[in-house]
Amino acid sequence: MDNKLAFWLYPFSISFTRAKHIGFVQSTVEGSKYPPQSYILGLKMEVNKEKYAADLSSIKEAHARISSFIHKTPVMTSESLDAISGRRLFFKCECFQKGGAFKFRGACNAIFSLDDQQAAKGVVTHSSGNHAAALALAAKLRGITAYVVIPKNAPQCKVQNVLRYGGQIVWSEAPVQSREEIATKVLQETGAAFIHPYDDGRIISGQGTVSLELLEQAPQIDTIIVPISGGGLMSGVALAAKSINPAIRILAAEPKGANDAAQSKAAGRIVTLPETNTVADGLRAFLGELTWPVVRDLVDDIIIVDDTEIIDAMRLCYEILKVAVEPSGAIGLAAVLSDSFRSNPAWKDCNRIGIILSGGNLDLESTRQMHLSQVDLIDQPSRCFAGKSLHNGFSSL
Repeated sequence: MDNKLAFWLYPFSISFTRAKHIGFVQSTVEGSKYPPQSYILGLKMEVNKEKYAADLSSIKEAHARISSFIHKTPVMTSESLDAISGRRLFFKCECFQKGGAFKFRGACNAIFSLDDQQAAKGVVTHSSGNHAAALALAAKLRGITAYVVIPKNAPQCKVQNVLRYGGQIVWSEAPVQSREEIATKVLQETGAAFIHPYDDGRIISGQGTVSLELLEQAPQIDTIIVPISGGGLMSGVALAAKSINPAIRILAAEPKGANDAAQSKAAGRIVTLPETNTVADGLRAFLGELTWPVVRDLVDDIIIVDDTEIIDAMRLCYEILKVAVEPSGAIGLAAVLSDSFRSNPAWKDCNRIGIILSGGNLDLESTRQMHLSQVDLIDQPSRCFAGKSLHNGFSSL
């Protein structure tokens, strides 16, 4: 086999001996002479279940475990946004999930996966926002303590959610190293079970339940666009969706000021940045050892957008869908509307696109101070909407 072709195929887990003569294999390895969406007819991509921290079975088990606790969030459509984008868009509204974000799925699965002896001493995590609140809420439902290490610069909206759900906050400095050091200290003092915000098979499996619902609610979609940061949501969605429909395209949306995932894909290894700078406070984490292989192998491309595009997408979500979405949640719409996506011939056949609105915990005062002064979303800029719909001017499938 040609060396370049071998390199092109490497990121995919392919069982050639079991390949069926249907489907195809896709690749977007940067630097390859083979363009994105090149096909090798006659081969079907198979997800190697032994290679990743989660698979379709663990995701289905997670859904059965948490279904009585979570909301089955709606899928919304808008003819106006379809016209603007030139595509058919299906918005999976995780901003309406308990806790205001998809994070409750993974946190709930992790909490209720613990046996009674493990759970008795509580749980600990470090997070700047939605995972912190989600873990606190899931712990409250199980009747155990959640110790949450939160950096001092976390959005107040999300801090208040942790307090509302009864989480015990331990403060840290902003750098990840500070969070991890303090979380380790809490672990030593309490004996609590550590639950990582994203680099945990239980978390990945829980987040993957988004895909199960979306593909049931809108089975006609050919593409899913997912916000990417640490990669927990991205990994769960990709593993479930590619297992159910190997031909589906999985695209990640990432802010320009925190584009470590795109750099990692290009380098073929995890790349971390010395600092991040983006209005999307939920997308500042770096890929983990468990999430990176899924992103490397199953994500077809990463679309980079700047903060202005994210803010514009937030405005459209509010004005047209009538939903308040945090910057991280709006980035999927920003990606669809970006010039880099519209002008890329590789994605001209992405006609029915699922977009995950990942969260709605919007601290409008902080957002306004971070480049949003020109967007007068509401009359009370300090109010946190936590995923609430402001009006009912939408179509729900």
